[in-house]
Amino acid sequence: MAPQPCKFCFGKGAVQWSPQYPPSQCPVCNGSGIQPDPGLFYIYELPVALTANVVGQQAALQINQAAFKWMFANQVSTGNYAVQITDGSTNRPFSNQPVHVNNLFGTAQNPFPLLTPYMFNTRGAIQAVLNDLSGAPNNVRMAFAGVELTNS
Repeated sequence: MAPQPCKFCFGKGAVQWSPQYPPSQCPVCNGSGIQPDPGLFYIYELPVALTANVVGQQAALQINQAAFKWMFANQVSTGNYAVQITDGSTNRPFSNQPVHVNNLFGTAQNPFPLLTPYMFNTRGAIQAVLNDLSGAPNNVRMAFAGVELTNS
C-alpha cells in the first residue's frame, strides 16, 4: 500500500499554529508529510527454566522480520527472580543492575507500560540475565508486547 499523506498536516510536513508565528514541524509525522504506520500488534515471549539459586543465567531472543517497538512488559513465573534486560544490537541496558521481577514486569491482566516505548532493530536481539530468588526450580515466561513496524 502506498504511503498516505499525514492526516494532521495534510502532507505538508509543517503546521501553522498561529498567523503570528512561522510554521512548525508537524508533531505527528515529524515533518515527513507521510501518515505514520502504527504497526502490527506482536508479542515476543522469552521462556527460561531457572535452577534453584542460579545467578547470571543468560537468555536471548532474536527480533524477526521487522523493527519492534516494545510497549508493555508482562511475565508469569513459578517464583521470584531478578533480571537485567539489554538490547543486544546496541548493548543498551534497561537498568543499572538486575531488577526484581515485580519492579519491571506486570501481568497479562495488568501489563507494565514502558514510559517511553523502545525500538529494537530488525534482526536485533532482546537479551536477559536472570538470577533466581525463589530457592527452587523456577519457570519464567517474559513477554515483550508491542508492535512490529511493517515499513521499516
